Amino acid sequence: MRRGEVSGWPINIWHPQMTMHVGAHQETTLQVLLECLNAAGYRVTERDDHGFRARRVAWLDRIMLEGGTTDLEVRATGADVLVSVTKGAGERGGRKRAADGLSAAVEELRRRGSLVQTTEWGPPPP
Repeated sequence: MRRGEVSGWPINIWHPQMTMHVGAHQETTLQVLLECLNAAGYRVTERDDHGFRARRVAWLDRIMLEGGTTDLEVRATGADVLVSVTKGAGERGGRKRAADGLSAAVEELRRRGSLVQTTEWGPPPP
């Protein structure tokens, strides 16, 4: 996958999150996000009608006891989708692959004719 519109999150934010405003049906948006994050190496661990949790495990890092796990939570409310990093925000590989997967999802949704706007990564509200 190549770099796109969504960048990796800053490593100085503990639980970074970003919002996507999407002009597609919620089911379609979530399915595209799921497929693109899956292609980027994230595996769904939980799923419901409003979103999912996905995990990427860098097995070599895990074997070397250097972390290696990044967890994302994707939640849709209407036209907005909130993507939050719930674990492993400092993992370089997880950050890059999430950016690649999210960028691919933005590209695919636009290819299907949906308007998509994204925010920058930031800290969760207090």
